[in-house]
Amino acid sequence: MVKDIKNVADSLEGLKEEHRLQYDYFKYATVLSLGVITAIVALFQKVISNPKYPLLIYVSLGCFAISIIGSLLAMPIITSVIASMTTFRLALLENDPNNALMSSKKIERILKRIPIFGYLVEFSLIFGIILFLVFLVFNLTPEKHYTPYVW
Repeated sequence: MVKDIKNVADSLEGLKEEHRLQYDYFKYATVLSLGVITAIVALFQKVISNPKYPLLIYVSLGCFAISIIGSLLAMPIITSVIASMTTFRLALLENDPNNALMSSKKIERILKRIPIFGYLVEFSLIFGIILFLVFLVFNLTPEKHYTPYVW
């Protein structure tokens, strides 16, 4: 029985590492979104004065804003999961069933919310990048002026 508790406590360390990686994912998504927003602002100031299809860039900026907000909301949740896992592990090792039960219920309740933010951030980030690239193609490719061939 003691060995099983030790194995469960050790497996929690692996789960904590998994959640640390999720935290890093949200952190990098935030940095990437902020970087692209900065690039868009620089493009408008320096290169593109009269953009074609400005709606593309507005929706793209909205997607990046959603990605940032979703990431900023998810990071404290993941931090709470990691802290609860630490409490749960200590309760298991100290043979404190009440605290272990409370921590496990808290972990279950919190874990249900993380995938929602993950899908939201991933979708908005990818969609924002695609819209930004389409906007760049429309605005940075030279226009071809065709002159009709006259006989």
